Amino acid sequence: MATEFSQGVPAPTYDEFVKPVMASFASRIRGRILTAEDVAKAIFGAATDGSEAAALLIGDDIAPLIQAKSQKTEREYLSLVRDRYVPKK
Repeated sequence: MATEFSQGVPAPTYDEFVKPVMASFASRIRGRILTAEDVAKAIFGAATDGSEAAALLIGDDIAPLIQAKSQKTEREYLSLVRDRYVPKK
């Protein structure tokens, strides 16, 4: 059931909103998808390796975004994320 915005434009249903976003994420998956076992092994390894790391990166797909976060301004980073993940109309 769609409601209307203040300008009289019908609001999308949740499914109408989420479906293109999820399709955008799915189209960017490259290579192997991590399994629950992969994640569990990484967490166990981090918990038992003696380091005090505050962050845990699992999988190679997130590395470019982490690098961009540390090298770009907040505005540049958010623009990159939008360009990469928000579906174009």
